Amino acid sequence: RCYWHFVKGTGIGRHDLQRLSNGDWNDGVILGNIPPEKHELINKEAESVLNAAMASYTLKLYSEMLIFIGDNEIGEHALNYSKIQCNAVHSQWNGNWFRRAWLSEELGWVGDDQMWLEPQPWAIISEAADQEQKSILVKNIDELLRQPSKIGAKLHSKGFESFVRKRGQGLNAWT
Repeated sequence: RCYWHFVKGTGIGRHDLQRLSNGDWNDGVILGNIPPEKHELINKEAESVLNAAMASYTLKLYSEMLIFIGDNEIGEHALNYSKIQCNAVHSQWNGNWFRRAWLSEELGWVGDDQMWLEPQPWAIISEAADQEQKSILVKNIDELLRQPSKIGAKLHSKGFESFVRKRGQGLNAWT
């Protein structure tokens, strides 16, 4: 039931990425970044590269478990859905990292001009990143997110102008 809600209820958007819905792991993608009057639009249109990368990885494992117990029909469906998500994530490579999210036609992409940490490791373990992308990505994670911080990797390479929090506060990571 949860699987069908995820794939049919939440579903995918125009870029074949898993929909963002009300948010994903980091609420800073929307809350504090996008004015509240735009949240309904985002709820209808937004897609998450993070959600898609996690779905690609976890649904492949889910598929293997289903096929192991003989539930081949749903297992094959989950595997195909996983592949769609993997390909969709792969297409969000901007030459340096994977974008973070698509919000809407009006608001565009989050993560074109700065790296957000969350989807990057998932793109690697889900195998959405090819070998060349992995090399570039690991180097950029180190240089842009890990090295500049004395206490661990930052959530993104530069803060964003927020109407709620200053750079460096809460989920608006900056040093």
